[in-house]
Amino acid sequence: MIFELSKLFLKDTKKRLRPSDQAPDKGVLAFVNKPAMGLVYWLLVWLAAFLLQMVPTLQEVGNGIGPAHHSLGVGGPIRLVPGRASSVTVVAAIDFHYLDNKQPARATSVRFNSEGQVRPNLMLVPAGTVLVQRGQKVDAETIEKIRGYQAQIKDNESFLNRLKKLAGDGILLFLGLIVTAAMFRFVGLGGSPAEPGASGKAWVPSRTISQNSMILLFLLVSLLSLAPVKWLLWMDFDRLPWLVPLVDALMPLALAPLLMSILINPLAGMVVGFWVSFAATVLADYRIGVFVTGLIVTAVVVRFTRAVRTRSTLFRIGLWAGLAGAACAAGFAAIGIPGYELVFSQCLASLASGVFAALIVMLLLPLLEIIFGISTDISLLELSDLEHPLLKRLAIEAPGTYHHSLMVANLTQAAVAAIGGNSLRAGICAYFHDIGKLVKPAFFSENIQYGQNPHDDLSPSMSTLLIISHVKEGVNLALRHKLPRSVVEAIQQHHGSGLVFYFYHKANVQHGEAAPDAVAAAGVKEEDFRYPGPKPQSREIAVLSLADAIEAASRSLEKITPGNMEDLVRDVIDSKLRDGQLDACDLTMAEINTIRRVLILTLSNILHGRVAYPSNENIRPQSADATPSERS
Repeated sequence: MIFELSKLFLKDTKKRLRPSDQAPDKGVLAFVNKPAMGLVYWLLVWLAAFLLQMVPTLQEVGNGIGPAHHSLGVGGPIRLVPGRASSVTVVAAIDFHYLDNKQPARATSVRFNSEGQVRPNLMLVPAGTVLVQRGQKVDAETIEKIRGYQAQIKDNESFLNRLKKLAGDGILLFLGLIVTAAMFRFVGLGGSPAEPGASGKAWVPSRTISQNSMILLFLLVSLLSLAPVKWLLWMDFDRLPWLVPLVDALMPLALAPLLMSILINPLAGMVVGFWVSFAATVLADYRIGVFVTGLIVTAVVVRFTRAVRTRSTLFRIGLWAGLAGAACAAGFAAIGIPGYELVFSQCLASLASGVFAALIVMLLLPLLEIIFGISTDISLLELSDLEHPLLKRLAIEAPGTYHHSLMVANLTQAAVAAIGGNSLRAGICAYFHDIGKLVKPAFFSENIQYGQNPHDDLSPSMSTLLIISHVKEGVNLALRHKLPRSVVEAIQQHHGSGLVFYFYHKANVQHGEAAPDAVAAAGVKEEDFRYPGPKPQSREIAVLSLADAIEAASRSLEKITPGNMEDLVRDVIDSKLRDGQLDACDLTMAEINTIRRVLILTLSNILHGRVAYPSNENIRPQSADATPSERS
């Protein structure tokens, strides 16, 4: 079933990442990205949580009662802290012995075993004995009784019973994983839902990442969150008994949804938050408070991670997550759930847990970006500085292209923001989309001065090769300067497989074909005048492609009027649609209409005219003896 869900989940991603549009994977990468490996990765997610559950706690091997997360016949887990009041009443359900370590002031008799060693003084406690009353201060003798009781229960448990419990945990984790895989398929992990939210903005689309890498990232993020949970449950608190009631509050349940929301999208953060909350509940012996807290913390994190662009924002999200955990602890204490008596300390611990999760995310983000080739808004923001070496070169060596890129960035950001996309990512991609023109800047119209056009001396096919080459050169420059993969993809895809129509038409004319829209002239192949592609795979790159063509075409307008600009934008978009250049992205017709409207408005603001000012020669200076009426 998980394999089928995994296959369904991969459909949307495969639509974006068509095999024909991409270079085939080789070596280890080809093995990792095999479709059949998706099932293996999902099973690894389950196995990781199951192995964590199998790790024996210190209580199970007899090293102190620790946080005492076992149910002792009192209807739920208890926590006993030396020197503090018990939160529940514990009654022995079976007969047991415990070690009496009290040394009387005057020993009247000493018992020896057959080897002459002192025999332990075992005390019998019959079934039905009250071991500790609720509110009673816990002393050393009470702790010894509880330890003896736990040991007796453990001895009475058969191997079959332990195996049953372990199997039950595994089955529940497996069912939880099936629900998680179904949620992944339901949300698509491929961008925005069909209907945007009430604010008109859809969810931020997912990053460009293969389907198997997505599951591997899910596995890694889950382990990073569940390992500290298991460590807290496994830790011996004999030296720090005051931490025992704070174990649940200290669980970093915000870590996984925060990481996944930033690296992929908030929907992925919601799904991984559900899985971590469920698995942590199983690890913690099914304490419902852990599950409820995890879900609420996840909801808060997802709400505030739609646009994380600074590390200070990360810190604020950690605070909000901590406050959500503190509110849960206060609510549990108010309704009397056992284990939440120290509500003030637990609220502080929850707050600290949220901040700690944010700090860990700050440390892990750069590493995970490198491993999975993901660029977050935090790293992209560093590229918005126009002092970047490539942009400085562009301003000096190709000033026309530099100005064109800035205008395209303005158009792209406005349109992408209107459809709820990532405007920061779109703007950064627009800054760098034409850096390949640095290799031969003089062959591009925006950089040609009033002198001779170098294309006049070249054949149309040679001019086309020079024009198309700026895509390949741009990719090489981007890789050399270690630009993010999203920027490299924008450089590669912003022309799609579009036709270099000017030189195609010129070649047709030279071959005697007068019709400018001829499909195939004698000796002229249309595919020789097309960019190599691939077509735009994301909404941001698709909008960039439209803005690039519209800004370039606007330079040829003889008269700038609202009607002319509206016709220009409509013609360019319709031409892209007819040519199939928007087929590989997930833009809807409603979004395309929004893009058209915003591009018309933004282009009008950029190309607006001014009233004609009178020259100084036309202003008659007033004489000194002019009357006041003449001056007015």
